Amino acid sequence: MEHIIEFNTNILETNLINILLLFGLLLYANNVSFKASLESRQSEIAQNIENAQNNVNEALSYYSLAEKNIEKTYLYINLWKENYQKAKVNLINSKYENIKNLINEIFQASENLIESFEQKTNLSLQRYAIILTTGKLLKRFFSFSLNEKSKMLSLIISNLGE
Repeated sequence: MEHIIEFNTNILETNLINILLLFGLLLYANNVSFKASLESRQSEIAQNIENAQNNVNEALSYYSLAEKNIEKTYLYINLWKENYQKAKVNLINSKYENIKNLINEIFQASENLIESFEQKTNLSLQRYAIILTTGKLLKRFFSFSLNEKSKMLSLIISNLGE
């Protein structure tokens, strides 16, 4: 009986055939089992990258909008700060003017009071001087004789008439 299958004993040819069979089997297995899952994974990764790019674009848009809003807020805060400082300065100036006017009124009233006291003191002093002088004159007048008194009264009356 003859052998239907003969074995090739040449190692180089056998190894080459084995390698080609193994390479073909790997390509077939890759195409059959891995290619579908790799393609789905590749499309999923591409979709994730596209979603990430869209998210980055949206984030940049929101960031730009947030920057604009921050700039507006900064401008509003500075405007409010300037207005507040002006109002504060105006309030302080008006309070200062009110206090200054009140102090001036108090000083004026004090000066008027002092002048009034001075005038009253001067009047009292003048009255005292008149009373004192009149007292001395009357004392002397009463020390005169009757004839001297009548001459003095006629002289005073004549001077008053002029």
